Amino acid sequence: MVAPTGSFTSGLRRVHSVLSQFRQSELKQLRQSSLEWVFGLTGRAGSCMYMAPEVFRKLPYNEKADVFSFGVVMYELLSRELLVISYFNTSRGAKLGMHQPEDYAEMVCDGFRPARPGALANEAAWSLIEACWQDDPVQRPDMDTVLVRLRELQREEELHPTDPGGLMGCSCVIS
Repeated sequence: MVAPTGSFTSGLRRVHSVLSQFRQSELKQLRQSSLEWVFGLTGRAGSCMYMAPEVFRKLPYNEKADVFSFGVVMYELLSRELLVISYFNTSRGAKLGMHQPEDYAEMVCDGFRPARPGALANEAAWSLIEACWQDDPVQRPDMDTVLVRLRELQREEELHPTDPGGLMGCSCVIS
């Protein structure tokens, strides 16, 4: 049974939880073939759906590439949409000329970004996602700044809920 639960605040908590796990966890060593099979890793380092433009272009990159990727994760959490499914499991990607994840990454290098989802009414949250998605890594915030902005979003949402009925809903519980 799948039961939708949550609100915008719980969506922000999920984003904050993911960020905290990224900062505090130690990743287990996995065989390269396992990573490639599960995540479709390229020789560039990472999955094309989350890859910063400079990584796909095979340019030198730094921690700001992770900020770009985090922006994609934040988008997916708050929009309740996995990009790989919405672009490659539907006709949406084909209409844009995308037939595989590499096509998506190439379009991102040319400036493409997913549109703001209708469910994401919070301007500050969308602004943070866009900041993480800047083409120029220098223009992206660092992760400490992202964390500060996420905490501000969470405090603001707790003080003034935008949709107590569950704007971000659909954090599902499976039992």
